[in-house]
Amino acid sequence: MRTDKMARTWKKIALALCVFAMVTGFTAVSAMASAKVKEVEYEGNGKVEISFKSHVEYGNVKATVKNAAGKKLTVKVVDKDHDDIDLKVTGLKASSKYTFRISGIRKKGESTYGTVKGSFKVPEKQHGITVKETEYDTHDREVSFDFFEKVEWKNPTVSISDGSKEYVKKIEEKSLREIEVKVKKLTKGKTYSYKISGIRKKGASGYVTLTGTFKA
Repeated sequence: MRTDKMARTWKKIALALCVFAMVTGFTAVSAMASAKVKEVEYEGNGKVEISFKSHVEYGNVKATVKNAAGKKLTVKVVDKDHDDIDLKVTGLKASSKYTFRISGIRKKGESTYGTVKGSFKVPEKQHGITVKETEYDTHDREVSFDFFEKVEWKNPTVSISDGSKEYVKKIEEKSLREIEVKVKKLTKGKTYSYKISGIRKKGASGYVTLTGTFKA
């Protein structure tokens, strides 16, 4: 009788431990997955901004950035807000892809801190000029090219093509860090090639042509 009673007791303990493990395990997984990365943007001079889909909270934050070979780079958290965090990374190279990992972060209201991961690419630099971002406005049918560096213009021309058709109608406006063109309707998600002529980095000796691709 005593043996049967002890066996029932151990079964109850085992069941309780199992339920506890299931509950705590689910909580941990939820915390790891609760904070979601919305967008990663390289802002030049080693600065990377990571924004989140919801408000987040921070604990003991630690950030790691690695290159394609798995080598860790020196990284510092320079600013953090309720919906984004800024990193300063030393040793980044143009036209290279990097991965990051940030621990000590959670979705606002969660009980456990977790980890977010992602990647980003440092844009290519041509003739001392870096195209920071290319954006297609579907409503106004305009494409804008933003640059990290200040630029100068001389009789500029812009071409956007899918390989068989030209889409640029006219240059709408240009400034020290941007040029905007009016285009025929582009297909969302399709990749197009571009050519920007009559541009130079401010203070450079000659005007050049930039080429590249972007997704509408």
